[in-house]
Amino acid sequence: MAGLEDVWRRYLALCNDRRLGELGEFVHDPLRFNGAVTSLADYAGAIASNIAAVPDFRWEVEDLVATHDTVAVRLTDTGTPRGTWLGIGPTGRSFTTQELAFYRFRGGKIAEMWFVLDDAAVRAQLAG
Repeated sequence: MAGLEDVWRRYLALCNDRRLGELGEFVHDPLRFNGAVTSLADYAGAIASNIAAVPDFRWEVEDLVATHDTVAVRLTDTGTPRGTWLGIGPTGRSFTTQELAFYRFRGGKIAEMWFVLDDAAVRAQLAG
């Protein structure tokens, strides 16, 4: 479904461009995030805290499949932590890892999101 894919790609561009104040255009308030109901402000805060710790954090699409109400995506995440991230202080090392995520839409906005990040790979890369 090209329409839903386009909406999701615009959402990702917003995140990569650090325009988190515009998330409400793409995300319901509240939304279900990894099974828990959370506010849009808390969701934006979680993204912002990752970016604060990893200022060059970047999401790149590897695979994307869109159905009538769901986007499934495999992303490559990259960055160099400058603050504590995943419980690890900055080491000067960069990481590249995979993320898998599913986004369910309702009324043209993300209503539910589930993701898994290979944090074991990140920890191994940051530790050296």
